[in-house]
Amino acid sequence: MRIMKKTLFILSLALATIAQAGIYRHDKSPKAYKELAAQQQFDCVGMVMDDVGQKQMGSCVLIGSRYVLSAGHVFVDNDIRVDTYYLDKNGKTVPKPVEGGAKMLVNQPVAHRPAIITNYSFRFGNHRYYGKKLRLYQPYLDSLTAGNLFCGDIVLIELSEPVKGITPATLNTAFNEQGSIITGVGFGASGPANDPENIGPYMEKIAGNNVIDKIEGYEVNGKSSLLSSDMDAPGRTDCNAMGSAKPLPLEWGPGGGDSGGGLFRQVAGKWQLVGIITGGPASGLNMTSFMQKKGYYGGTIQNQRVSAYNEWIKETIHLFEVESMRVSEDKK
Repeated sequence: MRIMKKTLFILSLALATIAQAGIYRHDKSPKAYKELAAQQQFDCVGMVMDDVGQKQMGSCVLIGSRYVLSAGHVFVDNDIRVDTYYLDKNGKTVPKPVEGGAKMLVNQPVAHRPAIITNYSFRFGNHRYYGKKLRLYQPYLDSLTAGNLFCGDIVLIELSEPVKGITPATLNTAFNEQGSIITGVGFGASGPANDPENIGPYMEKIAGNNVIDKIEGYEVNGKSSLLSSDMDAPGRTDCNAMGSAKPLPLEWGPGGGDSGGGLFRQVAGKWQLVGIITGGPASGLNMTSFMQKKGYYGGTIQNQRVSAYNEWIKETIHLFEVESMRVSEDKK
């Protein structure tokens, strides 16, 4: 008797689910989103690349002349363990092979560790810079083995030289983000939200707007660390997951490659960095919505809340500075 009907090969599992909401409204010109991204206040959003500048790895935000914030999962290395799973004919996991089922081989990432910073470069404008040090938020690194991938998905990087001609982002320090209109900026996949087939990795700088509808998730120093929104559709209420169902004129959601980019809001005429694009446990395409032809509309968007990490950011920058002073003293 032939037990197995087929074998499925899954080449890899991502360390984290990068947010995969639609990029822009299907009834708006992408030119408006590109023009917004090109505004000077968003020059602080750069592209993370490999060390030779040929492959895009993610996005990042300059927060000091030589300090950068990004998504932690972009800077994690791991080994691979091949696990075997069995599925029944309905796709449910079962302990052993069954008639009409399938065998699934999964490359499971294990032994997670910080990446080697010299394997990355950072592009701001037309110039590339190189990393000197990186520090992942330790609870995030610790949580990877446990499978909770969103406990502080953030990293701080020191560059080997200062970035010139670009004003760093100002960090938000207030815990009043809920209800704020934000502008998200990154270099990820883009395309119209109603047409997943035309969302592609063009790696253009795109910016758009959304509203922080909810603050939730893993707590850092007693403060929830995820900023949650959704991608609303024009003329439809069935795509609404939270907050108002009415989309903003430049309604937006991040795509793969935007990880590490920034969420900004304007307060009293000044721009603040309120979030880092990372994804979260509820981020991504709602498969039911997809089957109902909603496209990327209705997807929930969750990203890291900068205000929750302010103390860690200050402490890490201080640590980098102390380490640099020690190296300078040792060279004397």
